[in-house]
Amino acid sequence: MGCLNSKSISADERDPPPESGVEVRIPEPVVGSPEPHRYPILILDTPIQQVIPHVCKFLRVKDVKRCRLVSKSWNDSFTPILKERTTVRIVLDPPDHDEYEDLLSQKEKYSDVVAKMAFSPVNIALVISDSYQFFLPPRDPEIFLSVKNLKYVFVMFLVEDQMEWKKDLVLKIIQNSAATLQKLKFLWDDELAFRSLRGTVFPKLIELEAKYTEDEEYVNEEALENIGYAITESFPRLECLKMESRDLNEIAKMGFLPKFPLSLHSLELSGDLDSAGMALLLQIPGPLKGLAFGPIFLDRHDNQVDEVPMSLYKFLKKHSSTLEMIFIGLVLRDRDDDMQWRIPTFPKMKDFGICTGGSFKNFEFETSLGNFARIDYERCFPVLESLSVTTLTKDISGVVAFFPEEGNVCRVKSVRKVLLEMHEMSNTGGSHFVLTGLYKRLVELFPDARRSVIKFTIL
Repeated sequence: MGCLNSKSISADERDPPPESGVEVRIPEPVVGSPEPHRYPILILDTPIQQVIPHVCKFLRVKDVKRCRLVSKSWNDSFTPILKERTTVRIVLDPPDHDEYEDLLSQKEKYSDVVAKMAFSPVNIALVISDSYQFFLPPRDPEIFLSVKNLKYVFVMFLVEDQMEWKKDLVLKIIQNSAATLQKLKFLWDDELAFRSLRGTVFPKLIELEAKYTEDEEYVNEEALENIGYAITESFPRLECLKMESRDLNEIAKMGFLPKFPLSLHSLELSGDLDSAGMALLLQIPGPLKGLAFGPIFLDRHDNQVDEVPMSLYKFLKKHSSTLEMIFIGLVLRDRDDDMQWRIPTFPKMKDFGICTGGSFKNFEFETSLGNFARIDYERCFPVLESLSVTTLTKDISGVVAFFPEEGNVCRVKSVRKVLLEMHEMSNTGGSHFVLTGLYKRLVELFPDARRSVIKFTIL
């Protein structure tokens, strides 16, 4: 520790020992000073350049920008972090086609793109819009030839019939950064248009997101096949996959799921999923650590929909020994009968979230091999830290299922955060009485969950 020419308050006498590298001292008044000051002084042994990266973990991008304005040394320290966290948005459509087109060369028109990429040639978002409908000359590819070290590429197609040169350019940009790319995201409004990456390996790519949001009926088999080959051949270290359920179902039918890399440990699915699709998920080989189903819409016209609870249990059971985070949101359209759902034991589960309602509300929990009963947190979730339960109907039985039986006095000290969210509650004394009772049980069950919250929407 550095020293001051003043008497310091002994930490042993007044306070617990300070954290490593930090000391707080209150100087004694200087003799002859008209107004003695006793303001605390913070002394850092660690250089500011080493502290800033940790501080930035808690700052938004706009806050990082402001910090750069404090001084030259702060600017030098915060700028690399800003570059790392900045995503450059590039619209692959040049300015409107008029006489201005004839006055400027492509490089001059796109000088803003060059400047942006020079500042942060790491993360880019490529936007293809429908600013006009006639054919346009391609951008000068020379602008992108120097871009070879991207870590994140986000491609957003806003219209269906895109010019081939745009798709080719996007492909070249992605392939140019094959050695460094870590995250790839595709988002379409209409037809999925994922180009083939066969023959190119991305050794550092760990996250893939590919979704389209508009056309629920049309399936582009060629694009889905390209995604299947990319996952199994081009992305050997893939860890996180985010897709529409129907698309993963089609990829499964093509035989790709058993070939998925063993490094895949996080899966996020949304959209429609039938009983056959749920069963196909069992083909995923790698042990999952994170899983998000939400929202998944089950078809009541599916002749095998009654098999979904068992298929879900088998899938969760397969990965139960490794799963650390789960969110499950299942909706069965136009059906409100009682289906029994089984939840296996999760020895490593830290964050569990579930959205209940309709036919997804009656649960029993595996307390030992082959035995099911009311929930027992010590056996079912021994290391759980966060619990979130939401119901979309007036029926709160799905919420109550996550409380032990009345009279079962237990304390779950590992849980630090609980969220119970109920919708369509009526504004009556009876409803308030129910909520009061739930909150009392919540506090008793999770005594260390100081951030616990119960939310309800009055109908």
